[in-house]
Amino acid sequence: MSNETFKGVARNTSMLFLQQLVTWASTFVLLLFLPRYLGPVEYGRLFLVVSVTGMFLVLVNYGANFLLAKHVARERDHTASIVADALVLRLLLWVVSLIGMIVFSLGADYPPPVTLMLIVAGIGLFWDAVATSLYGCYQGNELLQYTSAGIVAKRVFISIGSVVALLLGAHVMTILIILIVGSMIDALVLAGFSKKMLTSSPRFSWQGVRRQLREGFPYFLLIVFGTIYYRIDTVMLSKMCPEPVVGWYGAAYRLFDSLSFVPHLINVALYPVLSRLWKDEAALHRRTVVRGIEYVLLAAIPITILVFVFSPEAIALLYGSEHYEQSVLVLQLLTLGLVVLYIDMMLGTTLLSSDQQRKQALIAFAAIPLNIGLNFLLIPQFQVSVQNGGVGAAIGTVITELFVFAAVFTLLPKGFFEGFRHRVLLKGIFAGASMVGAIWMLRGYVPWFLLAPSVMLLFCAVLFWWRTFTVRELEVFWALLPWKTRGTPMGTK
Repeated sequence: MSNETFKGVARNTSMLFLQQLVTWASTFVLLLFLPRYLGPVEYGRLFLVVSVTGMFLVLVNYGANFLLAKHVARERDHTASIVADALVLRLLLWVVSLIGMIVFSLGADYPPPVTLMLIVAGIGLFWDAVATSLYGCYQGNELLQYTSAGIVAKRVFISIGSVVALLLGAHVMTILIILIVGSMIDALVLAGFSKKMLTSSPRFSWQGVRRQLREGFPYFLLIVFGTIYYRIDTVMLSKMCPEPVVGWYGAAYRLFDSLSFVPHLINVALYPVLSRLWKDEAALHRRTVVRGIEYVLLAAIPITILVFVFSPEAIALLYGSEHYEQSVLVLQLLTLGLVVLYIDMMLGTTLLSSDQQRKQALIAFAAIPLNIGLNFLLIPQFQVSVQNGGVGAAIGTVITELFVFAAVFTLLPKGFFEGFRHRVLLKGIFAGASMVGAIWMLRGYVPWFLLAPSVMLLFCAVLFWWRTFTVRELEVFWALLPWKTRGTPMGTK
């Protein structure tokens, strides 16, 4: 990778990391307040509405982040027309989604408050349509500092607004409206910075809209199928179990979902780069992906250990053990699939950047009946045995993710992992075992909030002691620090 390209990836990764810090802080604040003040029933309703809205958001997005980022990365001179065509298409899709949500909410036989929330959420998708169209184009231009500004503004508003509203006695509908206003702020910030990437006035053409509709279809199918097999468990729980079970599962799943930040940050920064490399430098494309997989594996090992071991403490801190003790086992089971999820996310980005989205969509489609079948089998079984159907849904999610990993692995070309450094993985496993040993010896003597970061530092120290990284890699990590990105010369080793 050239120095210029590397600087761009380093800058974008740094900005995404700062954005992630704000997201963590916002998530932490919301998890402290929302479950406690809303209670399992209202929190479960909010989680259900957000999950259903996420399914219809797939239609509004129509693969925008993947399609638009790839088009702009390969045709930057046409950014203005791509943006205009994207906005027109997604506003039309928003109208269809709104109608679909109204029909779904009226026909699903939910309680009237949930029905009303679903309709309001459908109206709010308008702002997601605008933000999604702009985000993909910023990503393709590798100008993620502006997308980070929008997301940071959104998260800060949602956190402050939700806390103030809850302290004043607000109910779940008010929180939903605050979430929608946050999306509006994100869209307005992205629109305000749009001159940074547009060199001409945006003008749409119906030919360009049809082109995006046609070429975006495989991405759309991929996200549709992926969203269904990844989110259908919440809908099934809502129809097969009491409302508190949905709240327990939502609490655990929200934490689990936030743990995917490492591959997400890497993928967002690398996707436009990989899209270009696939056309011109396939060998470098493969080496870049393999190194990325090594790094996410090293990140997954300590995160899995920490979350699995300290799940009771995390749930008690964030949600309160009085009402959410049943979330602990669900979170631990979901965490067992974290390593596979990290690899799946990296390999998924690899297939998308190398124009294999159709094959990946077929894998996601095949995962749907597997996940639904597992939920039909496991949710009732665990609802009867432990009065928590979310345990069965969590097991089904992990098994489905294992299936996706095995299927994606078969699509990779022969010799794809040639050059994978097995010694890096072995050193990571040894460092993880050191963490487990330290936790076993010290857990009864050191408070968990001090022990957790201490064993994380131990993990890093073992990796450095065993010289896991090359000098060049250490230079890369140093350059990725936010305060080192600007004005820091790149190493040449």
